Order: sequence, then C-alpha cells, then structure tokens
Amino acid sequence: MQHVISEPPDGARIQVAPGDEVVLRLGQQSGGGYLWTLAEVPQFLSVLATEVEQVERAQPGLLRTAALGLRATRAGTGDVVVTLRRPWEVEPVEQRRIHIEVR
Repeated sequence: MQHVISEPPDGARIQVAPGDEVVLRLGQQSGGGYLWTLAEVPQFLSVLATEVEQVERAQPGLLRTAALGLRATRAGTGDVVVTLRRPWEVEPVEQRRIHIEVR
C-alpha cells in the first residue's frame, strides 16, 4: 500500500505495514536553491526516490513539490528527519521530524 502524506508537520505520526511505501510531499522554492532532503532515515526504511515535480514553464519563485519516497522493509519504530536547506549551507532553514511505526 502507498501512503502519500502532503506537508507533514513536525511531529507527525504515521503507522504502516512492512512492504508499504511512504511518500512525503513537501513544497519548496527550488529557484532559490532550497531543497528538501532526507537527513535521517531509520534502518527499517529504504529510500526509494527523491523527485521534484516538473513544470512546463519555470517562473522565478515558483513553488514546486518534492516527493521523498520510502519503503518499510521490516517492523520498527523511529523518526525520519527531513531538512530544507541549500546544498552548500550547513544549517537548514526548516527541519521536520516524522515518527514512523512499522508493524
């Protein structure tokens, strides 16, 4: 089963079964260099893909959506941490921790 979570808030809680996919959809203004990335992923999850929706005509300041895909490989409980930052900067401008329970 696929669980698509749009704009999960910091502290969100998600419960899935082994084999399920989780897609975190997060808005980003990539024209400014800011990108959502997976900073921490528990061992019971595997990263499937990170994609940014394509637009026909890019415009300055256009909000795009990043889709971060994960698969639950076995039972476990832990936090996925996603950060919004420019690749060349150390500190993120935003961080969200999403608690995932696989059972």
